[in-house]
Amino acid sequence: MPFDMKSATMTFSKTMTKVFGAYMDKFLKVFVGDLNVHSLNWEVHFKHLQYVLTRLKEINLELNPSKCEFAKSKLVSLGHEVN
Repeated sequence: MPFDMKSATMTFSKTMTKVFGAYMDKFLKVFVGDLNVHSLNWEVHFKHLQYVLTRLKEINLELNPSKCEFAKSKLVSLGHEVN
């Protein structure tokens, strides 16, 4: 993906919408440079997470392990706590 300071966020958002369009806002939120998978219970969450990770692998995108957080009941995003 072509990244520069002006287009990185927009390019990421467009790519994620193309890849996950049907699932956006159902169990996946894309915000700035983050993918947030959310579910009502752990069993369903692991299925959603498996889908997202498998799809990313299929299109040859990698996650940065140092920026990943798994199995969280709440997170802080842009100074706001989400649970």
